[in-house]
This record gives sequence, C-alpha cells and structure tokens, in this order.
Amino acid sequence: MTQTVKLTGQVVNQYRIVQHIARGGMADVYLADDTSLGRQVILKVMLPLLAQDEQFLTRFRREARATAQLNHPNIVQVYSTGTVPNTGQPYLAMQYIRGGSLQQTLVTLLQQDQILQTTTALNLIRQMAGALDVAHRAGIVHRDLKPSNILLHPNGTPILTDLGIASVSAASRLTRTGDVMGTPHYMSPEQASGRPLDGRSDIYSLGVILYELLAGSVPFHGDSPLAVLHQHVYEVPPPLRGIRPDLTPLTLQVVERCLAKDPAQRFQTAAELSDAIGQAIQAEGGLVPYQMP
Repeated sequence: MTQTVKLTGQVVNQYRIVQHIARGGMADVYLADDTSLGRQVILKVMLPLLAQDEQFLTRFRREARATAQLNHPNIVQVYSTGTVPNTGQPYLAMQYIRGGSLQQTLVTLLQQDQILQTTTALNLIRQMAGALDVAHRAGIVHRDLKPSNILLHPNGTPILTDLGIASVSAASRLTRTGDVMGTPHYMSPEQASGRPLDGRSDIYSLGVILYELLAGSVPFHGDSPLAVLHQHVYEVPPPLRGIRPDLTPLTLQVVERCLAKDPAQRFQTAAELSDAIGQAIQAEGGLVPYQMP
C-alpha cells in the first residue's frame, strides 16, 4: 500500500484526512478537517524519504515559521506545522481555497481561444506583486512562481501559495545533484544558470506569467526543459507588441522590464513593479483598486 492510501481516512493529530488531492515532487496534498477548530484545511505531507534528511527538516521548520508570519490577503495562510506520528513526516496545515488555480483558468481560456481582459490581467499581477513585496521584505523568495501556484478564490482574488517550498526543496539532499529547482517555462535566467537568486528572480517569473496572460502563450517553447532554459538565458522573447498591438506603451514597458536578462535592469522591488502596473492599468483605461501595503 502506498503512503497515500494509508493516510486517507486517518487522523493526523487534529486533522482528519478527507481526500488525497495530488502528489508533487516533495509532498502529498490532502484535504483535511481540522477537528479542533471546525474548518477544512490543506495538509501538505512531505514524502517519507525527506523525513530522514536533517538539513531538510531544519530548513522546513525555519521556512514554515517565516511563512506563517506573513499576513497579506493575497498570500495563503499557514496555520501550523507538525509531524505525522509513526512516520516522522513533516506537514504544513494551510488555508483551503475553494476555487481553482490560475493554471486551470488559462487552460479553459485556451480551449475557448480567449485571453483575460487586459486590466483584469494587470490587476491580478499587481496583487501578486503586492504579495511578493511582503514575502521579499521578510526574506522569502518564492523560486517557483507559476500559474498553478496562484489560487483563485471564488470571488476572483488571486492567492499565492507554496512560498518557501522551493527554497526548502533546494536544501534537500534529494535535489543536490546538479538539478535546477523551478519550472522551466517561468524560470529566470539566473535560476536557469544555477546562479544565486534574490527577489528579482520572482519579478522575472511574474513577468513571464503576465506575458502569458496578455499573449495567450508563454514567451519560450522548446522540445525539452533544457531548450527552454537556454532561451531564458540567451534569447529575446517574441515582442509582445507584435502579438498585442492594442496594448499601451506603459503595459509593454512593464513586461519588457520584468523580462530583462540582467536582474539590474528589472524592477528592483516588487513594490516598484506594483506601482508601474498601477500606472499601466490607468493607461489602459482601468481603475486601480486600493491595495493593502
């Protein structure tokens, strides 16, 4: 029997496992009932082998504490961390968002040959920039920004998840074999090259997502992950102006600056990016909603 089957239906401390949702490279994801507080949560249970990696466990606990301190409406809440009895697997209990992900929305739009309305896309990315600003000021770099890590509340609010997860994974002995952590289509040039990262890497990844929302496709494609990474490092994205000539110069400049190969040429902070997107929204004829600082 797999660990997935074993945990479904069991009670892990105060959490009754209701349903297995997915398995990723690091964790099994479950829907669970919090029997103490009477709410549903997402339980991310790290894979069994990780429980044997002391460096991973130390980093996991540190990142979990740091992420739990973040308070922002566009960041998923981390409620608690703990250990599965008998197996020693660490877990995170997190806010359950009933909507789907941005990735699911993009798939639906692609099937319908549609894209998001421009100001809707800009507002979504502006909210994500606000969330990243809070994380970056707390010393947390996401490292794996992609549409599947942006959840959409039923009211349309985008919520960033998996903060700190990629950072923890990078510390694991399971990933210290020359592998590059992240998702190739959204990876910054410095991450693709295995160079040190800071918040500007997340700004690049957010720029890729904005490009995708506006163009209907990511800027780089390839026959293999390595081919895509090579393009991020060495090639210029297809000009968005040629795909969307209706966009204002301010919107085009935001995307172009996010996707600069040199981090020094990008927006230097997520707050700076948020301000620029606000100006682009106004140039596109939209209203700029108040955003929590």
